[in-house]
Amino acid sequence: MKKNIVVVLLMILGAMLIWGCVPQAPLPEAEEAAPPPPEKVELEWWTVQAGEQPAIAHWDYIIEEFEKKYPNVEVKRVDMIDEDFKTGLTSSMAAGIPPDLWFSWGGGILKAQVDAGHVADLTDLLTEPWAKEVVPRSAVAQSTFYDKHYALPL
Repeated sequence: MKKNIVVVLLMILGAMLIWGCVPQAPLPEAEEAAPPPPEKVELEWWTVQAGEQPAIAHWDYIIEEFEKKYPNVEVKRVDMIDEDFKTGLTSSMAAGIPPDLWFSWGGGILKAQVDAGHVADLTDLLTEPWAKEVVPRSAVAQSTFYDKHYALPL
């Protein structure tokens, strides 16, 4: 009986050795998963330049170039006249749904929006190299409150 067990074990061992010597087909390399495409983002931008063709053409060009560089971002520009803009902005902020970007007058109007918590702090953005080249330091005074910057002068 012991002899039969030894023979069976030797056969199993031999089969394992033979199996180990047979060339194995290479495993297909795991393909790296492509990163998901960036999420689509829509920015709503309110201007006070309704009917001002030279300005509108300029902003159309800026938006077109921006969207080429950031294809996942769509900029929806809304042009208004001054009084409609002021009324609409005040109402949208009171409702908690302001536009993502908007033209602003510096000073008191912007400060009231900052105090109400409707405006993001752009101080870090203004320290980037491109901003130092483009934004004149003298132009940020009207949008600086509490040692923080809240607008990019145009």
